Amino acid sequence: MAVYTPLIFEGQAFGVLRYVVSLTKIDSLVIHLLGFGIIICVVVGVIVLLVSLKLGNSIVRPLNDIIIS
Repeated sequence: MAVYTPLIFEGQAFGVLRYVVSLTKIDSLVIHLLGFGIIICVVVGVIVLLVSLKLGNSIVRPLNDIIIS
């Protein structure tokens, strides 16, 4: 990433200040955080699936007992 700023002296620009920074560490941090976020989403999805299956069975089982009896 680069940022340019004009150097002004007495109302006139006499140069440009250029500041350059490498973004490789930031790119690796973003990729790491993205991977961590995906893992969290998968874990939450599995937990939601298990809870919904348990809740669904607790609702359907009494209805099956009534229908079969």
